[in-house]
Amino acid sequence: MMQKVKKDINKFFKDVWGENPLTFYFSFDGRFNQLQLLGALITLNLFYEIVDAQNIGALTAIASFVAFWATLAGIQKRCRDLNHKGTIITLVYTGTFLLTDYYDNITLPKVLEYVWGGFVFVYIFALFFPGRKEKKPDIVSPLLKRPYLYIGICAILFLLGRGVMFYLGA
Repeated sequence: MMQKVKKDINKFFKDVWGENPLTFYFSFDGRFNQLQLLGALITLNLFYEIVDAQNIGALTAIASFVAFWATLAGIQKRCRDLNHKGTIITLVYTGTFLLTDYYDNITLPKVLEYVWGGFVFVYIFALFFPGRKEKKPDIVSPLLKRPYLYIGICAILFLLGRGVMFYLGA
């Protein structure tokens, strides 16, 4: 009885977090079901919060970018499971990530904040709908046809943003 429970728990953790976290979280290939996306988001946010609590600037920046990469891969996998390209959610998530440093230093009109927040909420909520029965294996956002190039461009923009904020003393 105890062995069966242990086996079921191990199977559950493998289903949620995968066999190898590096290929499971950082690869843009494959699909995520609802539970896997939720497990990935919880794990990544927990990782980022633990590193952020240490309050070491460079380490926090690296952890932030690692969490961005893995979340973007998870979102793309989940969109593929829903038979969507995911271009809009990729742009929304990337924009939100790249502008995070500026939020404390700029004031947006309240209407824009509400519209942006609602837009992000609707897309994130949509990622938790059940997957489709018919699968299209080659569906991918045009932005992520070459995911490492996209990640590289985002890294450059991220570092430029961090540099500007450091220069401004924020």
